[in-house]
Amino acid sequence: MKGGPMNSRPGRACAVLWVVAVLLVSALAAYAEPSIDATFPSCIPSKGNSVVKVSLKPETGWAMVRVYFRATNEQGEYYMEMRAVGDGSYFAVLPKPLSGVSTVEMYVLARDAEGTPIKSEPTLVNVSGSCKVTLTPQEQTYAQNLVVGNTLADQEGKTVLGFLCDGVVSRIDLRGALRPDEECRKVLIAAAAGGNILIPALAVGAAGAAAVVIDKDDKVINSPSR
Repeated sequence: MKGGPMNSRPGRACAVLWVVAVLLVSALAAYAEPSIDATFPSCIPSKGNSVVKVSLKPETGWAMVRVYFRATNEQGEYYMEMRAVGDGSYFAVLPKPLSGVSTVEMYVLARDAEGTPIKSEPTLVNVSGSCKVTLTPQEQTYAQNLVVGNTLADQEGKTVLGFLCDGVVSRIDLRGALRPDEECRKVLIAAAAGGNILIPALAVGAAGAAAVVIDKDDKVINSPSR
């Protein structure tokens, strides 16, 4: 009689430890398993910007977070580096589509410190004249300083095919080098040739592009950056 209860205590302790171990292993596995939750726009305004958002787990440790996109009437895709806003959340603003573009394909790709990728499912978003998108002040700043990455050699030395130059200031080439988008600069200068128009300066980098005024002779007449 005395031996029965005493012998059962080690058994109960082992059972409890086993349950705790299983729960701990499960919790660690769930924490280590990366996940991606991308939110794509329901529509894209004609000649307007759109916003892509993503939430990643774990919240930190990501070496690269990009949204890839292309006008579906074009072959090559481009990418934008997404901006972190905390708690594993990121966003990016896409360039404005050209007239005639009816749909844009997009997906998000992230890589951790070891280079392991995680990717959302590609989605098609319709371009519509009735679509309305209101950008936050942070998104508006991003939209005015777009840095677009190329993925094909044919994209070098050209504007972003299927999209307007409005807001595009820099490009990332296939070697990962960042440079001003001179092709879009030419387009903007040509558009401003009819009179003095304020256009963004195409500076290297996405932070804080200044503004320059182009006169009808395509000469810079005022540059705050100078």
